[in-house]
Amino acid sequence: MFKLRRIFSDNLVVQIGTAFRGHRDYGHGFGAEFGWAAPHLGEKRVRFIDLENAVGQIAARSYYKFASYNVHASSKGVNYRLGLVDQDEVLLAGRSNVGFFEPAHKTAQALCQLNGAILRDRWDLDTLVTYQILLNLWEEVPDACHDTQEAIEARDAEFKKNARRKVDSGEQE
Repeated sequence: MFKLRRIFSDNLVVQIGTAFRGHRDYGHGFGAEFGWAAPHLGEKRVRFIDLENAVGQIAARSYYKFASYNVHASSKGVNYRLGLVDQDEVLLAGRSNVGFFEPAHKTAQALCQLNGAILRDRWDLDTLVTYQILLNLWEEVPDACHDTQEAIEARDAEFKKNARRKVDSGEQE
């Protein structure tokens, strides 16, 4: 039989055990998925839909799932790549500067909502003006993202056209 080498010191085992005993301090559900929210929602077992209901953002589920396609295994993730200009391309390798329209718009929306929640008890003239500026900026995000996406797609199309021309003419770089 193989002798297993001891990986953790006794002290580290005690530290890990202490860290995972949070359920004593924070409730039974603390160790479960979304357990951190259990005391706030008064539930023993919290599901994602419970979080959505609690914050009134059930409509955001489709955006959350859309953003998850490329991260979590699903049939959608196989057929759609958020970071590709052309969905017919085979593989996205590395970073991408496309696919940011929905995330940017939803981030701007969330920032406005968060600021509104934080500022709700301070509705003086300065706060109202500041919040209106945030709302105006939020309204500009879709057009700015759309214009940027179009410029990227045009640059990509030009790059592909030049690459095809070089291949067809046998030209080398």
